[in-house]
Amino acid sequence: GGVAPGDFHTLAVAMCEQKQPQPLEVMLAVLKLSAFDAEVLHSYREALVAAARAATPPQRQELRHALTQVWEGFYPLHKDVAFELARISFAMSEGADALRYCQESLRLFGESAPTLVMQSYSLAMLGRREEAVRGAERALELQPGFTPAAELLERLR
Repeated sequence: GGVAPGDFHTLAVAMCEQKQPQPLEVMLAVLKLSAFDAEVLHSYREALVAAARAATPPQRQELRHALTQVWEGFYPLHKDVAFELARISFAMSEGADALRYCQESLRLFGESAPTLVMQSYSLAMLGRREEAVRGAERALELQPGFTPAAELLERLR
């Protein structure tokens, strides 16, 4: 048998499930080879958030490009990929990107406390404190006692 369409996805998921996190270059290569598949990004989401924090400027540029490609090719079914793109963008200190992806998540999946808090963190990063406070307060209305929202409010006040 030749190469089946599922082979690549199987490989990507297997690599992702290894205990050793993949280097950012490897994850970027896998994303590229997957034609920027949202499922692949979703399975790498935690490792990408961690790697984004330590990424060099050229790596950040490449990762931002990859996130854009994933988003452009994404068809929203069940997974909130926009939220994951926001988390990775935020980890790179790309507040404007993170905010844009949060807004897409809210548009596609409705309000949720985690997305509102991520949006508030992005707003705070951009110096938009009052909007950040309002978002965190809304998150607490939706999910009373949601710790990340309470912690953010404390920091902003």
